[in-house]
Amino acid sequence: MYSTIFLGLSLAAWVTIAVVLALFLSLIFTKIPEDVAFMGVIAVLGLSGGRPSGPAHHQEPA
Repeated sequence: MYSTIFLGLSLAAWVTIAVVLALFLSLIFTKIPEDVAFMGVIAVLGLSGGRPSGPAHHQEPA
């Protein structure tokens, strides 16, 4: 999924941009509660692979 490149961005990056844009538009133009909108974005990004599913890697400072 990460090998598709369009205008320098992968497909996962474009999905993330579209979902965040849809989030902002839904917050501006609808009366959906904010917590429901944000949980929907997290669910969509988690299911689409636009967000890593593993724990964050911590690097020790040099």
